[in-house]
Amino acid sequence: PAGAVIPTLTNVPDTLAPATAEGVTDLEDADEARTIFVFGGDGRFIEADGTRYIAEGTASRADSVTQTLADGVIAVGGLSFDISGDTERTYTVIVYP
Repeated sequence: PAGAVIPTLTNVPDTLAPATAEGVTDLEDADEARTIFVFGGDGRFIEADGTRYIAEGTASRADSVTQTLADGVIAVGGLSFDISGDTERTYTVIVYP
C-alpha cells in the first residue's frame, strides 16, 4: 500500500525574509531541521532544493528517530527511510502504521 511522506519545518520561522534582530527566527534558521511524518510506508517526497525522502517497506509500529545528516538511511518503525541531499540537517522522522 502507498504511504504519505510529509516534511515540515521543525522550528516555525517568525519571518520568511532575512532577519538580523536577536531572537527572530528566519527561514534560513528554520531550514536547519525537519520533522518528517510518514504514514503507512512506501512513499516519497522531493523538496524544492532537491532533497529526496523515500520510505520503503510498511511501518509495523509507531516510532520516531532523530539524526543529523545530509545523506543516509534511517531505520524507524520497521521501515527504511532514505534521505538524499546536499544540506546537513537534523531530521526527526515520525512513523505511523
